[in-house]
Amino acid sequence: MGATNIFISQTSNSPQIELYQNSGFIKVSGVSISSRGVSALKQLIESIKEYSKHPHDTTRLDIELYYFNTQSALAIYNILITLQSLNKSGNSTVEVNWIVESDDDVLQEAADDFQSICPDLPIKTVKIGVLAA
Repeated sequence: MGATNIFISQTSNSPQIELYQNSGFIKVSGVSISSRGVSALKQLIESIKEYSKHPHDTTRLDIELYYFNTQSALAIYNILITLQSLNKSGNSTVEVNWIVESDDDVLQEAADDFQSICPDLPIKTVKIGVLAA
Protein backbone atom coordinates (compact mmCIF):
# COMPACT_ATOMS: atom_id res chain seq x y z
CA MET A 1 0.00 0.00 0.00
CA GLY A 2 1.43 3.40 -0.96
CA ALA A 3 1.50 6.51 1.11
CA THR A 4 -1.56 8.69 0.96
CA ASN A 5 -2.01 12.39 1.41
CA ILE A 6 -3.10 13.39 4.88
CA PHE A 7 -4.75 16.50 6.20
CA ILE A 8 -5.68 16.90 9.85
CA SER A 9 -7.31 20.19 10.81
CA GLN A 10 -5.91 22.10 13.73
CA THR A 11 -7.80 22.73 16.94
CA SER A 12 -7.05 25.13 19.76
CA ASN A 13 -4.59 22.61 21.23
CA SER A 14 -3.53 20.37 18.33
CA PRO A 15 -1.66 21.20 15.12
CA GLN A 16 -2.69 21.16 11.52
CA ILE A 17 -0.90 18.30 9.76
CA GLU A 18 -0.42 18.06 6.00
CA LEU A 19 1.45 15.55 3.84
CA TYR A 20 1.24 15.62 0.06
CA GLN A 21 3.01 12.57 -1.31
CA ASN A 22 3.15 13.64 -4.96
CA SER A 23 5.00 16.88 -4.17
CA GLY A 24 6.91 15.74 -1.10
CA PHE A 25 5.54 18.62 0.98
CA ILE A 26 4.82 18.20 4.70
CA LYS A 27 3.62 20.88 7.09
CA VAL A 28 2.98 21.02 10.82
CA SER A 29 1.45 24.26 12.08
CA GLY A 30 -0.36 25.74 15.05
CA VAL A 31 0.02 24.51 18.60
CA SER A 32 0.51 21.03 20.05
CA ILE A 33 -0.30 20.76 23.74
CA SER A 34 -2.78 17.89 23.97
CA SER A 35 -2.88 14.14 23.60
CA ARG A 36 -4.80 14.74 20.35
CA GLY A 37 -1.87 16.82 19.09
CA VAL A 38 0.61 14.10 19.98
CA SER A 39 -1.64 11.53 18.33
CA ALA A 40 -1.74 13.60 15.13
CA LEU A 41 2.05 13.90 15.14
CA LYS A 42 2.40 10.14 15.65
CA GLN A 43 0.05 9.58 12.70
CA LEU A 44 2.33 11.83 10.66
CA ILE A 45 5.37 9.76 11.66
CA GLU A 46 3.68 6.60 10.37
CA SER A 47 2.66 8.38 7.16
CA ILE A 48 6.23 9.61 6.62
CA LYS A 49 7.55 6.07 7.11
CA GLU A 50 5.12 4.86 4.43
CA TYR A 51 5.96 7.84 2.19
CA SER A 52 9.69 7.04 2.58
CA LYS A 53 9.21 3.77 0.71
CA HIS A 54 8.51 5.72 -2.51
CA PRO A 55 9.44 9.35 -1.82
CA HIS A 56 9.44 12.36 -4.10
CA ASP A 57 12.94 13.44 -5.27
CA THR A 58 12.78 16.29 -2.79
CA THR A 59 10.96 16.40 0.51
CA ARG A 60 10.23 19.59 2.43
CA LEU A 61 8.93 19.87 5.96
CA ASP A 62 7.70 23.24 7.20
CA ILE A 63 7.27 23.45 10.96
CA GLU A 64 5.27 26.51 11.97
CA LEU A 65 4.41 25.79 15.58
CA TYR A 66 4.10 28.64 18.01
CA TYR A 67 3.93 26.37 21.06
CA PHE A 68 4.41 22.68 21.83
CA ASN A 69 4.79 20.66 24.99
CA THR A 70 7.38 18.03 25.97
CA GLN A 71 5.38 15.10 24.59
CA SER A 72 5.00 16.91 21.29
CA ALA A 73 8.74 17.67 21.27
CA LEU A 74 9.43 13.93 21.42
CA ALA A 75 7.07 13.33 18.49
CA ILE A 76 8.75 16.16 16.52
CA TYR A 77 12.10 14.57 17.29
CA ASN A 78 10.83 11.26 15.87
CA ILE A 79 9.56 13.04 12.74
CA LEU A 80 12.97 14.65 12.24
CA ILE A 81 14.87 11.39 12.87
CA THR A 82 12.66 9.65 10.29
CA LEU A 83 13.31 12.40 7.76
CA GLN A 84 17.03 12.39 8.57
CA SER A 85 17.09 8.68 7.70
CA LEU A 86 15.32 9.42 4.42
CA ASN A 87 17.82 12.19 3.65
CA LYS A 88 20.80 9.94 4.43
CA SER A 89 19.36 7.16 2.23
CA GLY A 90 19.81 9.35 -0.85
CA ASN A 91 16.30 8.53 -2.05
CA SER A 92 15.09 12.08 -1.40
CA THR A 93 16.79 15.37 -0.62
CA VAL A 94 15.13 16.58 2.56
CA GLU A 95 14.96 20.16 3.79
CA VAL A 96 13.30 21.47 6.92
CA ASN A 97 12.08 25.04 7.36
CA TRP A 98 11.53 25.89 11.02
CA ILE A 99 9.33 28.99 10.90
CA VAL A 100 9.48 31.24 13.97
CA GLU A 101 8.50 34.73 14.96
CA SER A 102 11.53 36.99 14.71
CA ASP A 103 11.54 37.69 18.46
CA ASP A 104 10.78 34.13 19.67
CA ASP A 105 14.05 33.04 21.25
CA VAL A 106 12.49 29.88 22.75
CA LEU A 107 11.43 28.40 19.41
CA GLN A 108 14.68 29.55 17.81
CA GLU A 109 16.55 27.63 20.51
CA ALA A 110 14.33 24.58 19.91
CA ALA A 111 15.25 24.66 16.21
CA ASP A 112 18.93 24.93 17.12
CA ASP A 113 18.61 22.02 19.56
CA PHE A 114 16.93 19.82 16.96
CA GLN A 115 19.64 20.74 14.43
CA SER A 116 22.34 19.62 16.87
CA ILE A 117 20.46 16.35 17.53
CA CYS A 118 19.92 15.73 13.79
CA PRO A 119 23.21 16.83 12.20
CA ASP A 120 22.48 15.09 8.89
CA LEU A 121 19.24 16.99 8.35
CA PRO A 122 19.39 20.60 7.18
CA ILE A 123 17.09 22.65 9.41
CA LYS A 124 16.78 26.25 8.23
CA THR A 125 15.27 28.81 10.56
CA VAL A 126 12.89 31.16 8.77
CA LYS A 127 12.09 34.25 10.81
CA ILE A 128 8.80 35.99 10.13
CA GLY A 129 6.67 38.67 11.77
CA VAL A 130 3.77 37.28 13.81
CA LEU A 131 2.40 33.78 13.33
CA ALA A 132 -1.32 33.44 12.83
CA ALA A 133 -3.01 31.65 15.71
